[in-house]
Amino acid sequence: MRSLLILLYLLCSFYSTLLARYHSNFFVPYYDNGKWGYMDFNGQMVIQPFTSFRPGFFNRYNYAEFYNSQNKKGLINDSAHVILPCQYDSILTIQENAFVVNSGNKVYKVVKKSGLPLIKGSFKQLELSKRSYKWIPSKKLKNGTYTDETVIYYTALIGVGASGIELYHLHDDGKHVRLKYLPGVFKFNAQRNYEDELYGFYYFDPKMKRQIYLDLYGDEPKVDALMEDIGLVDIPTEYNLNRKLNNWELTLDTLPHDFISDDGERSFSSKYNVVRFKGKWGVVSENRCIVLPFDCDTVIKDWENIVYKRQGYYDWYDLRSHTYHALHADTIIDVFYEGVLAKLKGRYSFYDKVGKDKTPHFQIDTFIGHEWIYDANQLLVYSISHLHYAVFTSNGLSTTHKYKGIKRIQSGYMFLYDGDSTSVMVTHKKKLNLLGPYKGRIIDEKRSLMEMHLFQIQLANGVWVYVDASGRKYFKE
Repeated sequence: MRSLLILLYLLCSFYSTLLARYHSNFFVPYYDNGKWGYMDFNGQMVIQPFTSFRPGFFNRYNYAEFYNSQNKKGLINDSAHVILPCQYDSILTIQENAFVVNSGNKVYKVVKKSGLPLIKGSFKQLELSKRSYKWIPSKKLKNGTYTDETVIYYTALIGVGASGIELYHLHDDGKHVRLKYLPGVFKFNAQRNYEDELYGFYYFDPKMKRQIYLDLYGDEPKVDALMEDIGLVDIPTEYNLNRKLNNWELTLDTLPHDFISDDGERSFSSKYNVVRFKGKWGVVSENRCIVLPFDCDTVIKDWENIVYKRQGYYDWYDLRSHTYHALHADTIIDVFYEGVLAKLKGRYSFYDKVGKDKTPHFQIDTFIGHEWIYDANQLLVYSISHLHYAVFTSNGLSTTHKYKGIKRIQSGYMFLYDGDSTSVMVTHKKKLNLLGPYKGRIIDEKRSLMEMHLFQIQLANGVWVYVDASGRKYFKE
């Protein structure tokens, strides 16, 4: 029962953290006549303009950096109250009341709100772990009762101070504990995993004259004489090539028992296998059933479809429904769940499973690329004509061949350049929007907040301001 309560506590803690992160992401710096404040994604002013220097975005603890005329940093909360004064070159928020700051002298300090010391002294080298937790088990007291099981969240800190290496655990409740102190040792090598997460460190012990490894609890792990072989999986010694045929396979012809492909294959381990026989291509199942006869000039298989060329034309076969789709296309570019992008009678378009043209508005001159925009559930095709680009989508949003360049930021998000102006095609609420044109160049904010892309445009006075994927402008014109 106690363990269940602990688990519920962990889930609630995670959920509250997530809500805090979502709450903070609504706030975008807003510009009005030389001053900056904050507006949310609904267009509501949440912090009135208060500073002449553009502030940063709020982090998961609802703190944002703000700046003074010397470009020194401080922190405010989401009510615009000062948490740290503007006197630092860098600020890293560890917890709600724990910050690593640097004042330009390559020395780091750990402070709490208002800049007061949380840990005495300073560090020339400092490493932090990700936020983690440890279980505190129930203990029996002298009076016969038991303490409750608890969970402590912490961030580990390893630093080189004035007299040696120190290892701390900074608890979420504001407390901190020094777990290890190594006097006279002034250098360590942090150990991180492939996700760049800190899990321990090495240092050279001058007395023992050897390298020592400590984990984030300050302990030297014990290594068993026989190391467990991690990563090995049991591989069956035999592969069952004679499993029971399903109803669909019972309708198919099977390969003769003495079958040998042109490449010397006798048996097949994949669910569907592209096989060449007597110079022609076909597809067979792992049970040696003939899915596609050996009369194709070309066969291309992806996870769920087979594209094949027969008598000069391309058609496709759906492996999920086991049905043929006779399109007789000049070529097939790609197959999707909703249909196929193909060139038919010299024209590129998107066709459904019965061969109906779903995009008669496509005016593609020279096809140069395509992608499926999953967030908007539509196809996007790139075309070029006379050195100018156009973009077409299966849901109707398209452009003419007028752009001199396209910069793809990520799927469903790109900049389109036309002379001295730039347009933005971006996904918002499961649809693609074409925004602009905006005069001059555009800067991607490199943030996807609440599934909302942000980019910057430059005003006539040279100030860079924000626009989001809905087209909302975070400035007063």
